[in-house]
Amino acid sequence: MSYPGLDPSLINFVSEIEFVTKSTSENKDPIEFRNIMAKRASELELKRPKDLMVTEKKFETDDGDVETRIYRSINASQESPLLVYMHGGGWIIGDLNSHDAVCVDIALDCNITVLAIGYDLAPEHPYPVALNQCSWIYKEICNHSEVYSVDGNKIAVGGDSAGGNLALALCLKMRSEGFRLPLAQLLIYPCIDLDFNNQSYLKHANAPFLDRDTMIWIWNTYLENNLDTRDPLVAPAFEESYEGLPPALIVSAELDPLAHEGKILAKRFIDENVPCMYFECKGLIHGFIRCRDESVQAALEFKRLTKSLSLFLDLSSS
Repeated sequence: MSYPGLDPSLINFVSEIEFVTKSTSENKDPIEFRNIMAKRASELELKRPKDLMVTEKKFETDDGDVETRIYRSINASQESPLLVYMHGGGWIIGDLNSHDAVCVDIALDCNITVLAIGYDLAPEHPYPVALNQCSWIYKEICNHSEVYSVDGNKIAVGGDSAGGNLALALCLKMRSEGFRLPLAQLLIYPCIDLDFNNQSYLKHANAPFLDRDTMIWIWNTYLENNLDTRDPLVAPAFEESYEGLPPALIVSAELDPLAHEGKILAKRFIDENVPCMYFECKGLIHGFIRCRDESVQAALEFKRLTKSLSLFLDLSSS
């Protein structure tokens, strides 16, 4: 499949993944969609280089048991910075396997520890289950950082797409509860608004991998068809003030219905004195961080992301 402005290295990947995502999401059966994508993710070869330690841990949260996977670079400091990572997938699909390679490379490129959360998914577990589970785990780690050999003052949160939503919502939730805020936020093409008529939704209504109609279906599934909500923990764009939130690194993809949301969020952060670094990845689509083996451009932009995150973590902690 070709698409205006698409980096040529992505054409084969897009053609393959479009066949799967279109044929399953058009049936509007989120569980079938999840099972197909989970099977694909389970067949991926897990990268386990010698300079990485990987362990599994189950957390017994107030909203149910949650599996996590912890990645630690052997070059990380004794009390390592930690990134709590929430995967994308529209709160419907995605798991620890689907984003395993992403977490591996963040840990290695940044010489840190990454804890990935396999939160429960909709429609069986609609809002606010995932947010509550991630928030509970974040608090647990903050309160017992020495158990995990991480620096309690250097705990950041991040995620892509729905995971970016959860990361930002977690920061808002911690601020409202008066709990310790994360050191920083990593927000990769986050979905944070319910305006499906903004300029990127209209311009890229038929974008590869994620289109406008699918995004509306995803939100409806997560919110049990309650798109009239104005709860900022659901859609953080509705938050009246971002004052006092942690510094943020925001990364968008040019050919993405969500591109405008990242750009506007960065502007609001800057206007409201939240330190922010923003860049848009030209010629790339939503989900590009998971097609780095297929696309040189995606791999280069991911390297820019991890280099920026390393710098960001250093600056935020100084």
